[in-house]
Amino acid sequence: MGKSMAGRLRSQMRIGLALGLPCPQCRQPCQPGLVCGEQHVSTWPEDEAGMWPTALLAFLVGVFGANGVPHFVSGITGGSYPCVFGNSAIPNVIAGWASFVVATLFAYQIDSANHPVVTLVSGFIGALLMGLFHAAGLAFGRKP
Repeated sequence: MGKSMAGRLRSQMRIGLALGLPCPQCRQPCQPGLVCGEQHVSTWPEDEAGMWPTALLAFLVGVFGANGVPHFVSGITGGSYPCVFGNSAIPNVIAGWASFVVATLFAYQIDSANHPVVTLVSGFIGALLMGLFHAAGLAFGRKP
């Protein structure tokens, strides 16, 4: 396993532990390679350990990516859109850009090679929910 793949796997394991995913052997939260509660070494198969963090991260990529679009477009066209930092163009460009940056950082951590369908479906659901949120007029911030 390459150095970058090992780092990604460790990152996914940390996310799995944070989500409380159980060890497949003892069903207790365990860290890979360490002795778990039942006095055995946890194996954490890559599929089980990586699918849920992949789904969560892909969902967040969809949410943050879709959230960035209306803010960024309104900002670069000089329009006004409800935003926590203000409704004018510059706060919206910054909010849209920040959403794209966060989505990109989450996307970098996704294990899409091992879970391509989970990645796509979760991302699409996140984008759809954020789109419906904006379409319903529920955007945060002061209304223009």
